[in-house]
Amino acid sequence: MFGWSIFRVHGDSMVPTLQHGDYVIAKRNDEAVSMGTVVVIQHPNFGNIVKRVISQESENLFRVQGDNPDSTTSETIGPIDQQAINGEVRWRISRKGMAKFRPDWHAPN
Repeated sequence: MFGWSIFRVHGDSMVPTLQHGDYVIAKRNDEAVSMGTVVVIQHPNFGNIVKRVISQESENLFRVQGDNPDSTTSETIGPIDQQAINGEVRWRISRKGMAKFRPDWHAPN
């Protein structure tokens, strides 16, 4: 609604920042994505996935990876077109409650 969507985190690719089972609220942004931003991506093979933007290959193509060192990266899933980005993560809902999300935020271990 009004550019906001809610998604459930599946898997451990964003640990320690996001945990399996957390929910994120993402805001659609049609402008350029900043490096370090955590985004929800609509991937043709993997469905909705949450990753961090790590670099820009061209005007509309980005490389992403999870915060977990063992997570899937753009080496496996390929570069991401900006049109596939459903939104930038702005809020996190975990078992501990709801918190505003900062792109540079990492949960304590």
